[in-house]
Amino acid sequence: MSIQSKKILSFWEKWYPSLIAFILTFVFYSYCNDKVKAVVFTKEIVNTCITISGVLFGFLLTVLALLLQSESKSILLIKEYGRFGELVQFNKIAVYSAASTLILSFILLVTFDLSITQKAWLLLFNVLKYLWIFFVFSTMTKTYRYIDIFYTLIKE
Repeated sequence: MSIQSKKILSFWEKWYPSLIAFILTFVFYSYCNDKVKAVVFTKEIVNTCITISGVLFGFLLTVLALLLQSESKSILLIKEYGRFGELVQFNKIAVYSAASTLILSFILLVTFDLSITQKAWLLLFNVLKYLWIFFVFSTMTKTYRYIDIFYTLIKE
């Protein structure tokens, strides 16, 4: 494999969850009608995201603890090739993303009950909503990336 191909694969491996999340957020913002957006931006949905993000946060930390204690052939081989740090980094990114989603969900939940009338605050509230959507999609894709690697490792 050429050096250029390795660079492209490395870039893709690192950034595809955020790129996919950005595209999904753009599609949601541009193409979903107001009824769908009204359903997504409800207290129930945001509350559910708080629950799911909290569970993911704990789950990912638990999985990391299992990996650190594992002596499987796959883990030993990854350590031998010096790529174990990358695996831990993917976990760290997914954990931080889940924590960020949890915090943004909580902020969004609190701001639902505020009576916002000023134009600048309405704009800020809309930015917060779409930032929240981005983080939800980003957390899903980053968690998927890590879990996919994890299950590939434990099945061998």
